Amino acid sequence: MNKLLVMTGLLLAVSQVPAKDGIETDAAFKAMSRIVGHWKGSIGKLVVEQNFQTSEGGKMIVGHGHVEDVLDMESRFGWDAAAKQPYYLDMHGHDTVYYGHIRLEGDEIVTDFNGLVGDKGHYEAHAKFITPDEYESTLYSVKDGKKTKMMETIKLKRVP
Repeated sequence: MNKLLVMTGLLLAVSQVPAKDGIETDAAFKAMSRIVGHWKGSIGKLVVEQNFQTSEGGKMIVGHGHVEDVLDMESRFGWDAAAKQPYYLDMHGHDTVYYGHIRLEGDEIVTDFNGLVGDKGHYEAHAKFITPDEYESTLYSVKDGKKTKMMETIKLKRVP
């Protein structure tokens, strides 16, 4: 009788464990995870450096970067359980905060986001890996469903 109670208890406990889904199986987050490392490139004559690492046992990507003499950036990619997709949170300098979500469109990682503090615009960043050690990103402003390219495409390379 005791064995039956123990087995029933174990089965009940296992049935309470949530199914493995979310960030562990999300294709967009998996694609975004390729960004982990140190990257360098430029916007015109300005040097851009970004460093990304995993946190929370691989369930979050934390980014630190800067655009030479212009601004510092701090970003996070994690899981939004309500939206059932990865989120993006980014602070530019001391006065601007952005929030949105990422998704895949073919081989592009699309970050759709809005300004929360400071800049209140709506944007999309389209990034793709050219090689495992090279990616490019293009930023668009979104207004009334129409995308307008904001600046030249940024090309970054992985550096040691």
